[in-house]
Amino acid sequence: MQKLLLIFCFCGLFLACGQKSQNKKRIQEAELTPLQSMAVTYLSYPRFVHDEFTQQFFGIPLELEEYAPDTRTLYLSAPKDSLSKKKLFAICQDSSLIQFALEDSNGISLDSYHFPDSNKLYFKLPASSLNIDSSRQIYTHFGEIMYEASLAELADIYSRKMMFNGSAIAGIPDKNNPDQVSWIGNHCATISLAGEPSLLRLSSRIIDSTASREAQAQQLLDFVSRNITYTRDAGELFRNTAEILLGKKADCSGKVVLFASLLEQIDYPYLLVYLPRHIALALPGDFSRKNGMLFEHEGQTYFFAETTFPGFLIGSTYFSPPLSENDIEFLQYPGKETKLYDVVNGDSLEFVKK
Repeated sequence: MQKLLLIFCFCGLFLACGQKSQNKKRIQEAELTPLQSMAVTYLSYPRFVHDEFTQQFFGIPLELEEYAPDTRTLYLSAPKDSLSKKKLFAICQDSSLIQFALEDSNGISLDSYHFPDSNKLYFKLPASSLNIDSSRQIYTHFGEIMYEASLAELADIYSRKMMFNGSAIAGIPDKNNPDQVSWIGNHCATISLAGEPSLLRLSSRIIDSTASREAQAQQLLDFVSRNITYTRDAGELFRNTAEILLGKKADCSGKVVLFASLLEQIDYPYLLVYLPRHIALALPGDFSRKNGMLFEHEGQTYFFAETTFPGFLIGSTYFSPPLSENDIEFLQYPGKETKLYDVVNGDSLEFVKK
């Protein structure tokens, strides 16, 4: 048997307290609706979505030039003569709040911002007056398979309404020094709930409805392992499922969250398996035992499912060193605030309410 080497992704499960504040900069202004909050975040930090997000979001060729968080003001631009003022004014709940840049001897300026391109029309509006069509679709293609979500659905994911949610981290006490605690991310918090509309549509497009349950789980794993590019850009803790799909990239944490979220849509059981600086899922079922990567838990056999290995076949694909029961540090059932259990002593970790 040919041995394949898996290069493990060090996904940074153990988090220093100081890193928590460097999580993705979400906009949490009370004056903004969930839709507006999501919009400002993704328009301001496009690396969490895709290059076409702004165009799909507005439905007209606009570009965000700046966002001033202190005044919650959006500075936007559009190609001159590319659209009517009627369409432009439609993005604002009160068109009188739109203010256009002026051109003078110093160039084009608006407040403290100076813009160089005379072929563009620059203007600003308050983020709280942003008019959003919640039914507008955001989409991306994976070959013949398309992921699409309405802005309302994205807002529900963004606001954590359609996630298990809960505490983001749990503390691991030092056995030799009780005053010392390290931190581990709670991956369940970011997993999308069963029935999340955009993932329900996506899962139905991925699986063969006539296939066995095990084959359907494998089809979902194939989609994640082959279509989501692995990246070690994991400094902002966890991306949600929409961000992973629209950005088409994730570390091992994100890949596991997406795979688990898709399994939720077909009601397939799984465990989260925490290994040293890595995470995977384990699935029960009638899989091959060829690679030996399985373990017994509470009277049931579970098979490792590796999301970072493109084309990984549950029970069959072998790599060196193989995943083993001896590698497992913690197990977790899916659900809100489900405990992480130490497989050695059976103790559960305490969640940190933050």
